[in-house]
Amino acid sequence: MQDYKSFRQEWIPNQIQKLSSKEAILDVGAGPMPYKSICEAHGLEYISLDFGEYDVDIKHDLTQPLPFNDRSMENILLTEVLEHIPNPVDLLKELVRITDYKGKFIITCPMKCDRHQEPYIYSNGYFPEFYEYWAAELGCEIEELEEHPRGVLTLWSKK
Repeated sequence: MQDYKSFRQEWIPNQIQKLSSKEAILDVGAGPMPYKSICEAHGLEYISLDFGEYDVDIKHDLTQPLPFNDRSMENILLTEVLEHIPNPVDLLKELVRITDYKGKFIITCPMKCDRHQEPYIYSNGYFPEFYEYWAAELGCEIEELEEHPRGVLTLWSKK
């Protein structure tokens, strides 16, 4: 079986290719921005957001309300971030708030991970049922959900 990192690194670019070019994508928890070149090559306006450790477009604490107007973003990229947020549902609610109608969310998170990036580790991951429940609760639908023994990858769209 393919390891989770390789699986994820193939899956995410495939999801990016499904987005309409000429739109914007907000990479939340962008870190070193591994998907920036893929987004830009697809014609997306890439906007990176993370806390002060990285050189990103917008520095912001992800545990606080996001500095965007309602429905101001077309697409969200959230890769391997939720396990680093003490209240991940609050972040998901904020992402839904700032995403335009029919906006897309590319979300990945481990399902079984070791401690890493301490002290910012609050969970070892989430099962598919977490995404199924919260997508419906937040007015989104799951277009795709891939389960790997070490993680979950999902594409949501806002209804």
